[in-house]
Amino acid sequence: MSNGQRMTEVHADRFVRYEVSRGFATLTLDSPHNRNAISGRLVEQLLQGLRDAAADNDVRGVVLTHTGGTFCAGADLSETGGDVRSRTRQMAELLRAIVELPKPVVARIDGHVRAGGMGLVGACDIAVAGPRSTFALTEVRLGLAASIISLTVLPRIDARAAGRYFLTGEKFGAHEAEAIGLISESAQDPDDIVEEILDQLRQGSPQGLAESKALITKALLADFDRYTDELTTQSARLFESEEAREGMMAFLQKRPPTWASGPGGGCRVSGLVNRARANSATRGSDRMAREPKQDRSRVTREHLLEVTIDCLAELGWGATTVSLVAQRAGVSRGATQHHFPTREDLITAALEVMFDARMEQARREATDLPSGAGRTEAVVSRLVDYYTGTLFKAALQVWTAAAADPELRARIVPLEERFGRVAHRTAVEHFGFDDSDPVAHRLVQATLDLARGLGLADVLTDDSKRRAEVVRQWAAQLDAALPRGTDGAERTLDAVAVD
Repeated sequence: MSNGQRMTEVHADRFVRYEVSRGFATLTLDSPHNRNAISGRLVEQLLQGLRDAAADNDVRGVVLTHTGGTFCAGADLSETGGDVRSRTRQMAELLRAIVELPKPVVARIDGHVRAGGMGLVGACDIAVAGPRSTFALTEVRLGLAASIISLTVLPRIDARAAGRYFLTGEKFGAHEAEAIGLISESAQDPDDIVEEILDQLRQGSPQGLAESKALITKALLADFDRYTDELTTQSARLFESEEAREGMMAFLQKRPPTWASGPGGGCRVSGLVNRARANSATRGSDRMAREPKQDRSRVTREHLLEVTIDCLAELGWGATTVSLVAQRAGVSRGATQHHFPTREDLITAALEVMFDARMEQARREATDLPSGAGRTEAVVSRLVDYYTGTLFKAALQVWTAAAADPELRARIVPLEERFGRVAHRTAVEHFGFDDSDPVAHRLVQATLDLARGLGLADVLTDDSKRRAEVVRQWAAQLDAALPRGTDGAERTLDAVAVD
């Protein structure tokens, strides 16, 4: 065997990379063939890495991270044979080793986290997740329960979130993970945030860090002492059950398990027949009930969008999470995510719907504009009012966030282009100018730019007095520079096409 072959095999055996730099050991999950699933070898190598970090006096703490688009896919289901109880105890040993390590452990995540991977996140003292991160406790969909990992996950998250995510197995994003307490921070650039945290940790003494960690993990370790045997027995019992075998086979064969129902599920024929009979017997009454339910759904959706705009304008992009919007709207998070599965869906829909509503309002108000003298100033004033209102302040928060987020920017740029086109047409119709005149076209655009600039000036301070004078002077310049179209005073927004 050549040296090159030996080096390749040794490298292939490494599922966890261990590196030390600037006082911190980095343990990198690097098992791409199974998406960093928790195999016996990966657990052994993680445990060895933790022992090495504990024994090295130059190591102040540990960073746990990953390669690829998955932090950890949960248990390696290809290893379901053998002693289930032994594997479960090995997982408990790993989680306890992270909690018990007398040095801080920081998780740096920017990928998917499933099942057992959630236990790793919960065991870490600090966890930062990037925008590509998603989380799910998928055990319930395999005929299992999050037994051992509940020791580290349950103490981190709030009770309502536990009830929902332990029972549904649904996935959620980094912002939700932060809101429920699973992670410490959701970040656009997790590398930068983790580096800032490490700089802060470097200011702590080794003794201070060890004793402080002992305080915050005391109750957690007591739960390990009290419940590990019980949860190990439960886990082994579930893994050996018929339902679990069906769930794992269905997963490996990429099909729904026999008990699943709903879209894509494996409904029993008798259930389908019974539902068909019930639907046939009650179709008339269902049709009568459907409209009020649809009305309620529409009202809920509109209310969520209004609250989203208010939250953005008041609290900014970072604080406007799905959880906060749902709480302020008095709607459950599940109902909110039924309408808008992700935070980005919610916010972009809010901007679009609110903009359409604002343009419709402008259409209705067009007939109130004065004709002749004073019309130009009234139009400029209304445009400026739009750019100093709640919708603009909300949009500004999203625009700023999109500048540093390529995925969000891809959603927002088409909206911004559409908003710009419609705002320009609205202004032209209000003024009654001939937009085919290049001078008129440029002056209308300059008016919108002026309104936007005055809106920016109003974000931090009340600039209303100076703003009124600027509006008056600019309107005078527009009147002097351009004659109004012959029918301009009589035109309305009825001709404006909304894309």
